[in-house]
Amino acid sequence: MLPDSSKPVSNKTRTVHSEPDFDYLTTNSLWLAQNWLQSAFEHGITITVPRNVVEKTIHSSFEELSIKKDLTNYLVNDSLEITKLAFKYGLNNELAVGLKNTAQHIYGYGWRKDVTLNDVYEAIDACAQNHIGNIEDWIKRLTPFTTDIFEYSERENRHIPEWRIKLIAQYLPDRLSDEFEYHIAEHNWSLCTNILEQFIINFPLNSATEKALLLSQTTYDALKQLELRANENPSLKTILNEQLEFLGGFPPAP
Repeated sequence: MLPDSSKPVSNKTRTVHSEPDFDYLTTNSLWLAQNWLQSAFEHGITITVPRNVVEKTIHSSFEELSIKKDLTNYLVNDSLEITKLAFKYGLNNELAVGLKNTAQHIYGYGWRKDVTLNDVYEAIDACAQNHIGNIEDWIKRLTPFTTDIFEYSERENRHIPEWRIKLIAQYLPDRLSDEFEYHIAEHNWSLCTNILEQFIINFPLNSATEKALLLSQTTYDALKQLELRANENPSLKTILNEQLEFLGGFPPAP
């Protein structure tokens, strides 16, 4: 039997338990290994726990957390608890993993994403409309966090990638081609469509290259944007008519 961790244990009565002892305990549904390790540390009896048992417990805790579906702030707190345990037992590799996992959940890699990212973009957009602040720099700094969140599953923030593309087209237009190349490689087709629409809305559309790209547009949204620009530009009207003739008219609306 393992000693009662709620009572101090003297050096004379400490017993180093083997891994099979702990494996046996895991068969009990009431056994909470992570809680016990925390208690063992607090009561100064960590010497009774084999290092590989601690490593196995922490690995298992991280694996369980990786498939857990919960609010982002809960995932952050749970990850921090496991990470603190790795630190207390001197497991540097597990500590590094824990810090990385915690950072990912903070920026929204969990099942639920951090909806405050919407507030950040809303503030940037408001500043941009009022010509306040370094918009270009802010967009660059937000790019890693925005791009690396692969799935925006919440109603409050699923529009953010498209919002970012819009800001890039307005304030960092030279980067738009890089964005298009990246999202093509990642097969992010909806964002590729957004980029082409923003190209039509924000670029001059007077060079031979730009006009050639216009003649490759086939989606309803892109052609509708071109139609709006063509109302004030006869040369664009010619390109629009040529493309609609090639397609047999406007494609169906989405």
